[in-house]
Amino acid sequence: MGLILSLDNSIHSFNRAGFVGLLDQYTGAAAGYSLRRLSVNTTNVVRVRRSSDNAEDDFTADEITDGTLLAWVGNTASDNGFVTTWYDQSGNSNDATQGTAASQPKIVSAGSLITSNGYTVIEYDGTDDNLTTSLTATGTMLMGGSDGSAFYEVDINGSYSLLADASNTDHPLNESIRVIWDSSLTTAQKTAIESLITYTDWDFSDVTNFYRYWMQRTELTNFPLIDTSSGTNFYAAWYQCSSLTSFPLLDVSSGTNFRESWSNCSSLTSFPLLNLSNGTTFRLAWYQCSSLTSFPLLDVSSGTNFNYAWLGCSSLTSFPLLDVSSGTNFSYTWYGCSSLTSFPALDVSSGTNFNLAWRDCSSLTSFPANMFDSVTATNFTSAFQNTNLSSQSIENIVVSIDTAGQSNGTLNITGGGNATTATAQTAVDNLRGRGWTVTVPDGY
Repeated sequence: MGLILSLDNSIHSFNRAGFVGLLDQYTGAAAGYSLRRLSVNTTNVVRVRRSSDNAEDDFTADEITDGTLLAWVGNTASDNGFVTTWYDQSGNSNDATQGTAASQPKIVSAGSLITSNGYTVIEYDGTDDNLTTSLTATGTMLMGGSDGSAFYEVDINGSYSLLADASNTDHPLNESIRVIWDSSLTTAQKTAIESLITYTDWDFSDVTNFYRYWMQRTELTNFPLIDTSSGTNFYAAWYQCSSLTSFPLLDVSSGTNFRESWSNCSSLTSFPLLNLSNGTTFRLAWYQCSSLTSFPLLDVSSGTNFNYAWLGCSSLTSFPLLDVSSGTNFSYTWYGCSSLTSFPALDVSSGTNFNLAWRDCSSLTSFPANMFDSVTATNFTSAFQNTNLSSQSIENIVVSIDTAGQSNGTLNITGGGNATTATAQTAVDNLRGRGWTVTVPDGY
């Protein structure tokens, strides 16, 4: 693959004899979609349905820019144009189509081309619009739109939708280009292409809301080091990116909401030391990250909600001494962390809810003393159900909860069959005397 020496605007203004397209220079694409011409062999780039009579027609890149498309659709407030086919310019006929009228993305809205940075884009409604094809490729994908563009490593085999989920993926809702190569581009090639493609936004630095951006992008095998430094909301940003095995050291230091951010990233084996110091919500953040074997000492000191945070992290063999002292909700937090054998003495003194917190931590034998000495929580329902706690650990738990002095709560410790010590039995009696319902493994 060589370097294209001309600027992008001039690439698209050459005549057919002198034209050299992106896909001509960077060969090996399995599919290429753009409203610009990407190959010397490209004729039509898109098929459009107009709202006035539902007629359909094909259009070249020049016919989009010279007014032919708009004249055909109409230029009144009631005239809209919808994409039925985004033609594959790679020569592989992997056209992206949508046969359902209500789910076709727009290219003309109220008599005007939909544009970003002065260039026409395809607009998905974020509800049910999508385009689908079928292809096989393992390599680099260029995906770009009005909010940012990047190169991703992907593995695609079979039916493929340009939006991972029509109602749950928010990037790119205004798409300008998608090229999928069946091999990996080099860093130099990516840099050269980036300098040429001017009809898309390459910079994510102005994006503050990454809600559901890459949600359910199961084709991604590697994530690029993009600029997310302005992001405050990362709710479900990488939810179910289930083929990612690692994650880059992104700048997420402005982030406050990390709810479901990496939920169901089930192939992640490690996690970077991200700056999460401003994060307040970590509900379901690493839910079902079942391949993580360790976890870094992240700064989560501002976090208040850890509900479900590490549920199903079944390969974790240890857990770090995180500062969770601001946390109030620990319901289901470590549920199903079945490879943990011991647990650190975390400061959970602000905790108000420990419902099912350590349930199904079936290998957990060691639990520290004094963890609950000052909590106001009374909900420990099934908190230690199906664990393997030692007699000493059971004692540590019931004595600490008794020390807190609360009344009318529920505590369930089951599994392992280890007997309660005399000291533990005294604490259990004290709790029951204050209206608690307490279950321990030996049935005391």
